[in-house]
Amino acid sequence: MDYTIGRVILSERIEKIWVIGGKAPNADKSIPWQENIPNIANSDKLIIDLSTIPSNISIPKYEIRDYLRYLIMAGKVIYVILSPTSAENASDLSDMLPVLPGLIEVKPCDFDSINPLDAQKVPNEIVEYCNYVEHCAFFMDQIDFRYLWNCLDPKSQWKAEKYPFSPQINSLEQSYTLEILNVSRQSIGLASKYKILDREGGILHETGQIIFLPPPTRITSTETVEVLVNSLRGMEFKEEEPDWVSKVDLPGIAELNRHIHEENKIVEETTRKIQKLNKEKAQTEKYRKLLWTNDKPLEDAVKDAFILLGFEEVRGGRSRELEDCVIDLKTTGEFVHGIMEVKGREKRTSLDDMNQCFKWVNQYRVKEKKKVKGIFLPNQFRRTETLDSKKRLTFEPNEIEFAQDFKICVLPTSELFKAVVHILKGNKLSRNEIEKRILEANPICKLV
Repeated sequence: MDYTIGRVILSERIEKIWVIGGKAPNADKSIPWQENIPNIANSDKLIIDLSTIPSNISIPKYEIRDYLRYLIMAGKVIYVILSPTSAENASDLSDMLPVLPGLIEVKPCDFDSINPLDAQKVPNEIVEYCNYVEHCAFFMDQIDFRYLWNCLDPKSQWKAEKYPFSPQINSLEQSYTLEILNVSRQSIGLASKYKILDREGGILHETGQIIFLPPPTRITSTETVEVLVNSLRGMEFKEEEPDWVSKVDLPGIAELNRHIHEENKIVEETTRKIQKLNKEKAQTEKYRKLLWTNDKPLEDAVKDAFILLGFEEVRGGRSRELEDCVIDLKTTGEFVHGIMEVKGREKRTSLDDMNQCFKWVNQYRVKEKKKVKGIFLPNQFRRTETLDSKKRLTFEPNEIEFAQDFKICVLPTSELFKAVVHILKGNKLSRNEIEKRILEANPICKLV
């Protein structure tokens, strides 16, 4: 058998959104704090909900901090949803985050606005998120990035991963891309990214962003995670109505439900009919594969065609490496079977292809003690020539002579297709007629 690789269509890559400490149906992965943390650096956008950290379990903080450093260095985005107690637990956060916001506690101060600092538009997910922030009991003084710098500084004794540009690193420049403000114009949310510079101030590398978000107050943090994920997916967050609401009676609802039920039954019946018609259509369209496919799809199409023509016993050969199909010949005492070799080619088939058919015939004669008829089914110029192209029926003189010498029937799959069309139109073509034309072919066989 010979196999060719056809066209492969690659779909556009979809960003992987992961969540730690929350759950969202539309996230690619939701990881509870209680589970072992996988390599979160495999995500493209990571959401961390700090308000859900249980007090009774130990968190692998240093491991998480390393993963977050890998993420930000890879140019990806991290969303950190701070908890109402984050200001009190700043020392714990320093062990888990690669950069650390300086949080200062205040009496709850109302949310005011979002300020883009790098002249870019505020991302939709941030706008949507802030709809659920009413006030905040802390503000951010600045973001401490000393840990990140110690990991990058060539002079540092810290053991961290190295980059091709590591020897050239001279400094790390932090920039804020947006800030979320309270009415006192203090930052209750910040987004930062970093430029790694050489001695001349040239940019060696730019990191991704880490975005610190104030805790939500209008909905739960779990719902807020869903808001973020849905917004990143371009979807709308919808709050679920309480169970009791659907039980409140409204005039006309029962009658509308009855009509909906009746219409749904009609839709179901129509759907069943459409499914049946689509199945019949697919069963008919499969015969077109006789014109353009090769290898296993072409072999299957040949079998389907012979079944339609009345050869219900058509079957595969002795193995995948030998003949492709076998039929029984019932109208002659000379040959027991028809042994088929099926070949699809972008250009022409060859004498070697035809000789493969003769090889199977000879094996049956010698090993099986059976006299069989060789049937060679070529699909020449399968992707370029139409059904009636003369190229499909044109063979080299030595191929014609070879087929005649060894009584091989050459039945192009395009001719087999024409026989299928003949039957589908309601015309008659008996099995006896088909066997007679196969046996009398000299060597090209036309069934209709």
